[in-house]
Amino acid sequence: MSTTATEQPKQQASTSEMVNPATGKLILYWTVVLVPLAYGIYNTILKALPLFV
Repeated sequence: MSTTATEQPKQQASTSEMVNPATGKLILYWTVVLVPLAYGIYNTILKALPLFV
C-alpha cells in the first residue's frame, strides 16, 4: 500500500496534550548534568583569566 500526501495521520497532537513522563525525566536528568557542568566551566574560566591578563 502506498500513502499519498493528502492522507492525514490518525493521531494528531493537540496543544492541551499532557507531557510524556519520559520527557520530564529527560529534562530533569539533563538539568542534573548541565548545572554542575556549567558551574565547573564558569569557575575554570574565572581562574584561567588571570593567566592571560
